[in-house]
Amino acid sequence: MAEKSKEKLSFIEDARRKQIIESAIETIAAQGYQRATLDLIAENVNVTKGVITYHFANKDELIECVLERILQEQRQHREARVNACSGAWEKLQAFIQADIDFFTQFPQFQTALIELWGSITTRDEKKSFEEGAYQPPRRLLEDILQQGQADGDFAPFNPVETAAVIIAMLDGLMIQQVFTDGQLDLQKCGQEVLRFCRQSLLMPDHNTH
Repeated sequence: MAEKSKEKLSFIEDARRKQIIESAIETIAAQGYQRATLDLIAENVNVTKGVITYHFANKDELIECVLERILQEQRQHREARVNACSGAWEKLQAFIQADIDFFTQFPQFQTALIELWGSITTRDEKKSFEEGAYQPPRRLLEDILQQGQADGDFAPFNPVETAAVIIAMLDGLMIQQVFTDGQLDLQKCGQEVLRFCRQSLLMPDHNTH
């Protein structure tokens, strides 16, 4: 019985932590990082500040979990799309479209993420963010680009640098979307990124749809 109670408590605590993280994302997106106090986050989810400090040592720990949650969601969304494809060009299209769709479907994630960029100031924080936010997609893209070159579909270029450029284009769209208050047509912008990749990366005789 004690073990079952412990498992039930663990399940409840895990659900509460997720609820608080979701509230933090919503509050940061709506109010900005500086104004998103623990009191506001608690009020948004209808709990006391003490409930938050029971689950998270401080705001820094909560913010770390928020970043992890956003980046994990984006990574899983992207990888699921890519893994469903076979050819390199199909995978590249899936990668780009996945990020465009993610930004479109979860605007609160992109707004919160940009707000949190400003909170990343120390060398260790920057290193941790780079490892979580940029290394996984860059490596995935590099593998896709190398596959395309090995299959003879892609022209000669440096996969490492090209992967960084593609990610920069997608990041730039996310930033502009937030600062223009959602005025960009992300789907059309995504098509322009694809057009750039088609013209720049594919071999001239490669037929695509």
